[in-house]
Amino acid sequence: FALESLHLPTSKWLGEMNSVIPTLILFSFWTLGNTIVIFLAGLQNIPSHLYEAIEIDGGNAFAKLIYVTIPLSSPIIFFNTVIAFINGFQTFVQPAVMTQGGPGTSSLLYVLFLFNEGFKFARMGSASAISMLLFIVIILFTAVIFIFSKTLVHYEGQGGGKK
Repeated sequence: FALESLHLPTSKWLGEMNSVIPTLILFSFWTLGNTIVIFLAGLQNIPSHLYEAIEIDGGNAFAKLIYVTIPLSSPIIFFNTVIAFINGFQTFVQPAVMTQGGPGTSSLLYVLFLFNEGFKFARMGSASAISMLLFIVIILFTAVIFIFSKTLVHYEGQGGGKK
C-alpha cells in the first residue's frame, strides 16, 4: 500500500523467486543488535588519550579512524566476522518460518534442507551426513578467516620491541 501510494514498483517480497533471498537478507538486518552491542563495547575500551595524541599531532577525524579506531577495534571486528560467517551458514529460522523453502526451492537454505531430511522425511543417515559436511565447511571457512587474520588483527599486547 505504501509503495503504491508513492507510485513505486511493488513486489511479492516472499512470493517471487527473484526477491525471496534479498528479502531474507534484508530481514536478517533486524538481528544485528548483538553485533552492534559487542562492537560498541569494544569502542568504549579504546583509550581516549590516543585520540588526544592524534589531535595534538594535528590529525583529523580520518587519522583517528585509520590509526586508532580501526586497529584497536580489529579484534572485535574479527570476532563479529567469525560469528557472522558461522551464523550465516546456520541460517534456519527465517526461511523455515517465513517461506518453508519456497517459492519452489528458492529459499531452501542448507540447514532447512538438513532439517527436512532429518525430521520431515525421517532420513537420519542423510541428515547426519549433511550436518557433518556443514561442520567441515564451517571449520574450513573459520580456518581461512583465522589464517588471514594474522596480518589484519592487532592485539593490545603485540608490540614491535624485543621481548
